[in-house]
Amino acid sequence: MTQTTAQIPGSGQLPPIPAAPLLAPAEQRWWRPSGNPVTTALYFVALIGFSILFLYPFLWTISASVKPRAYVFDNKLIPTHWHLSNYIDICHAAPVGLWFGNSMYISVLAALTVTVSSALVAFAFAYFRFPGRNFLFACVLSSLMLPAMVTMIPVYLIWNHLHLANSQYPLWASNLFGSAIYIFLMRQFFLGIPRELFEAARIDGDNYWSMF
Repeated sequence: MTQTTAQIPGSGQLPPIPAAPLLAPAEQRWWRPSGNPVTTALYFVALIGFSILFLYPFLWTISASVKPRAYVFDNKLIPTHWHLSNYIDICHAAPVGLWFGNSMYISVLAALTVTVSSALVAFAFAYFRFPGRNFLFACVLSSLMLPAMVTMIPVYLIWNHLHLANSQYPLWASNLFGSAIYIFLMRQFFLGIPRELFEAARIDGDNYWSMF
């Protein structure tokens, strides 16, 4: 950490003001290899080893998908016998395209709704000052202590009462009410932004939506 000094004309030198700590040099950071060739080589060997460890199951699955049934478990990443018609056969045997489309549709909607709704609630908790704010935020966090098995039946009864239990809406529409863990994380992020920036935006004529 370095120190800087400030001096006002006509007055003595002020006490040194500690400057903000800087990041350590690149060679001192734990996620960077040092200048030692042996350490650097071991670093990259470890990275390659872990990469292979995590990629192998995926590569094995791709390889097994183009093999005949008798050769699926021969543990060879490069098949000796190719059977590319497996993909055609599975498309004829099951509506894989429909399943894939439903998965993409539900996943995208679930991700968008939980992101937008959680961000709105988090921004409100971080920016606005209103009575009971801390109590309501504590209630949101307390919902994390409820296991999913506890709320499963009440949630089903609610959707069944709305006559939507046999539809796809329960798979993503519940995200419109936000997620406690995402609200907590985004609130902490918003609190890290200097409030002076929001006040300056308000002076410049921004409304709450544009600030968000």
